[in-house]
Amino acid sequence: TLPHREYEVAARVFADALTKDDSASPVSDAAQSFGREIADEVKHRAGRHQGVKNLTRKTEEVLRGYGFEPFHDEDGNIRLRNCPFHRLSQTYTELVCGMNLDIMQAMIEELGLERLQARLEAQPGMCCVALRRT
Repeated sequence: TLPHREYEVAARVFADALTKDDSASPVSDAAQSFGREIADEVKHRAGRHQGVKNLTRKTEEVLRGYGFEPFHDEDGNIRLRNCPFHRLSQTYTELVCGMNLDIMQAMIEELGLERLQARLEAQPGMCCVALRRT
């Protein structure tokens, strides 16, 4: 089977960015907006049980749905086994990895998950972003 890809999401973020000509960093702005949308989806799934553990679990669930395939490494950090924008990232590495970082940072901030920090940590066969425990 092929890994899950989400090119429609990337195209949506890029299209949003291209239609905002008043911003100094339109892709970053659009990616952050999408990250906040993901956070809203997490909050909706968590319902009344929005404690840190439940929010983290629901965040992983939502990210799995977008094809990121989250897992915990030996240090308890959340790594992403898959980049749903893999083909695009091969050609536009800096742009796509920056977009992924902005998405994850905005999602974490919106959820108030202060113990997590999104970082660029490219590793072969994985998404370039890791969610590190602070």
